[in-house]
Amino acid sequence: MLYVADFGNHRIQRFHPIGNVTGETVACNGAQGISLYQLSNPTSLAIDVNAQKLFVAEAGTFRVASWNLKNYTEGGTCIIGCSESEIGIFSYGLTFHSHGSLFLVHGNENRIRKFNPPPT
Repeated sequence: MLYVADFGNHRIQRFHPIGNVTGETVACNGAQGISLYQLSNPTSLAIDVNAQKLFVAEAGTFRVASWNLKNYTEGGTCIIGCSESEIGIFSYGLTFHSHGSLFLVHGNENRIRKFNPPPT
C-alpha cells in the first residue's frame, strides 16, 4: 500500500500497488478544519503496522493525530500539539521505527523529537 498526505485537499489517500489508480480516502473527508474528523494541510505521515495506526502531521493546526487504519471514519486522536503549551509544533516529517518509536522532525526548533512508545 502507498499512503499519500494530500496537502491541498486536506486528506490522506491510500493507493493499492496493483491495478487501481484511484486513491481511497483513509483519513478525513477532504474538508479542511480543526475537528478530529478533519485535517488541515497534512504534511507527512507514518504508519505503525502492528497497531494499525496512521500518524499524521498537519501544517494548518500544528498537531499530530493518530487514525485507526481499520476504522478511519471514527476520526483521529490528537497526540502532539493538543494543548496551548504545545502550540507551534511544525513537523516537516514523521517516521516510525520498527522498535516502536515515533520520530518527528520539529521544524521550528530544528531538531528531531523521539516518542517511545508514541503517544496514543
